[in-house]
Amino acid sequence: PRIVRAGRVAGITETLSWAGVGDDPSMKDEPRCCKRLQEIRRPGTVYRMAASPTLADVARRAGVHSATVSRALSRPEMVNGATLQRVHAAVEALGYVPNNAARQLAGGRTGRIAVIVPDVTNPYFGGLVQAAQRRADDGDEIVVLADTGQRPGREVAAVRSLAAEVDGIVLCGSVGPVGDLRAAAGETPVVSVNRRMRGVPSVVVDQEAVVDLAVDHLRLLGHERIAFLRGPSAYWSTQARTRRADALDLQLVGPAEPTHDGGRDALDGVRSTGATAVVVFNDLMAAGLLAEASNRGVRVPDELSLVGSDDVSFAAMVHPALTTVAGRADDLGAAAVDLLHDLASTDSVGDVSLEPYLVVRATTSAPA
Repeated sequence: PRIVRAGRVAGITETLSWAGVGDDPSMKDEPRCCKRLQEIRRPGTVYRMAASPTLADVARRAGVHSATVSRALSRPEMVNGATLQRVHAAVEALGYVPNNAARQLAGGRTGRIAVIVPDVTNPYFGGLVQAAQRRADDGDEIVVLADTGQRPGREVAAVRSLAAEVDGIVLCGSVGPVGDLRAAAGETPVVSVNRRMRGVPSVVVDQEAVVDLAVDHLRLLGHERIAFLRGPSAYWSTQARTRRADALDLQLVGPAEPTHDGGRDALDGVRSTGATAVVVFNDLMAAGLLAEASNRGVRVPDELSLVGSDDVSFAAMVHPALTTVAGRADDLGAAAVDLLHDLASTDSVGDVSLEPYLVVRATTSAPA
């Protein structure tokens, strides 16, 4: 840093070295190690820190508009190579450091996005949060995470608490009352993931397609009596899948907790239907069901074929490896952040629906 000596006579300035506090006689008694010097008064003279280079300084040196500099630093893929090179050269020559705090204050933004999930221990939501953070990184934003434990009251409280602290909220697998959630958010943009909510933009996986893919696969293998193990009844995704499963004449089991233990505890209910195959609400439950079947001597897939949902990381690691319908957590997380960014520039954005796909592994086969 430099210290500028501004004379009382207009137009007289002198730049002094910080390290030696210059050679000015009026500074001879000042400690050379002064670290917090901002303004030192001497008779007839004022010393102040020289101004740091600004975005405008970089733009002038690079011969471009200030907006181009901002874009080059935050979204370099949107700037052509030659311009990007000139901007970076100007930044290096001037020693420019972007002031994110000032930029956020100028635009009234915090640089933070909240992601609220019902169960942070579920790998599906972990993947979604990671995808949201990767996309937020593109805008130099960070993600703040809240876990509601599937409790509607805690969900509303989390939205109310975070609304004033973030630029937008991604609400995943929401179970709270829509009116309460909207009131809690106030003017803060909200995007709902895997729940359609009136007046709130959403990103969802086609829930009917999740059931159709699993059932079509099982019926092609020759299964006629198929069970559907439901998740919590408060979940929009459970409700949508249950309607489709009922229309396809599946044997309904549950609702059950969307956890490993929830799956283990459901084996008796699944077996009591006489089904030779079961479609399970999520992979955590499917893994629990698979573990309990192994403990009880029920052979999968010989005696019971099993299809999960989500395609989380461990689906390929259990034994036998889990056939499942991919829930596209990565795409959901990225699309949700994109919708939030769209809401920053317009009040009207469309809902997004993603198509799932089947991942066939070793837990399904023809019935014995």
